[in-house]
Amino acid sequence: MGLKELSEKISLDAKSMIKQINNEAEERIEAIRDKTSKEIERLRKENTEKLEKERLNTLEAARLEGKSLAREIVNKRENEILEASLRSIESSLGELKKQIPYKKLLDVLSLECIDKLGKDAKIYVNREDMPLLSKKINAIASDKKMTGGIFAVSADNKRVIDYSLESILVSLKDTISKKLIEHIEGK
Repeated sequence: MGLKELSEKISLDAKSMIKQINNEAEERIEAIRDKTSKEIERLRKENTEKLEKERLNTLEAARLEGKSLAREIVNKRENEILEASLRSIESSLGELKKQIPYKKLLDVLSLECIDKLGKDAKIYVNREDMPLLSKKINAIASDKKMTGGIFAVSADNKRVIDYSLESILVSLKDTISKKLIEHIEGK
């Protein structure tokens, strides 16, 4: 083997090695590309899922806040209507007192108080209501501001019955409120 042949063999071996190195490099580059592509796809998918979760959480939070705000507005309006209705009822108490059943109501309430507290019980009524009471009932004009009704105290001052129109209205307030809200909400 001469120099020329040896040179050609080295050249062929070098070309073969270069080709083999290039092929290996291409395979490594392709493997790196595949791995990188897969990693990029995994990260993209992961971030997309995170963003979708965040979007859904944000939408749910906004929905709940909107629902809460709407309920707050409805509650405020219901309370305004309720307060206006109760004021209307209170202002109607004067009209109630002008009706004949009111006189009977005073007599019945007075007799009930006497029955429960004793014949010596002190029966208090609004000054304007004094003439409406039966003459059999020993009533005292109240110094307290009373729209109407009866306020009674036992002779020993240990027991009290409050049938004033104000206290009756207060005791009915929850029932009236429920009925009004049901009516407002269309139930």
